[in-house]
Amino acid sequence: FSIASSATGQIAGIKVTHTRNAMVRANLVSDNGANGIWFDLSSSNVAIVDNTVLDNAGHGVEYEVSTSGTIAGNVIARNGRDGMKISGSTNTDIWNNTVADNLGSQIGVYDDPRSGNTTYQMSIGNTSDTADVRIVNNIFVGAAGSTGALLNSFDASSPRHLTFTDMVSVDDHNLWARPAASTPTYVATWQPTLTTGARSSTLAAFQSTSGREATSVAADSAGSSRSEEHTSELQSPCNLVCR
Repeated sequence: FSIASSATGQIAGIKVTHTRNAMVRANLVSDNGANGIWFDLSSSNVAIVDNTVLDNAGHGVEYEVSTSGTIAGNVIARNGRDGMKISGSTNTDIWNNTVADNLGSQIGVYDDPRSGNTTYQMSIGNTSDTADVRIVNNIFVGAAGSTGALLNSFDASSPRHLTFTDMVSVDDHNLWARPAASTPTYVATWQPTLTTGARSSTLAAFQSTSGREATSVAADSAGSSRSEEHTSELQSPCNLVCR
């Protein structure tokens, strides 16, 4: 039952594979020694909405090698790895989430060496290459102890074949916040070309360098506390902003 990334890794509070037309709505998923909510292996037309995902040892919400996903209106906080991880998935909408105080990155968008080549995968539009991810109207708040940038994205394939622009088609109207102006150090680490990586220590630098997040805003020094007294404040996204 290792939670390390591997071909056989499988445990989570909720782990679903090879499933169409699923909805996970209005659940509390907390304190698991693994990922919180995890869809994998050619799932499609999935909605993960209005859940509270707290204090899990792994990623909060993971959508992996799947397609046509909607992850919206969730509170995802204080998980041990990335708050939200998108890997090898296509056509994924990430809207109206509050993602805070996770110890990896708040959102990670990655590609890996797998490639969709079965008849079933192709029939549902799952190429296993991350593409057309849309990240709009979310709140991303780093923790003082976060080990990754608020946004982290790269292609782990060898040779690399996707850039950040190939993977993320839209990202805007988001709020990016850190408890201090340099904690964590970077707002974004990403891959602008197949041969280079980049990192930005402020949202303004990321906007200028990448041309992305045009109307998003920064709110450094406004991050939420990891103390138990703030758990109730994280139950609803509208405690941070009313959308």
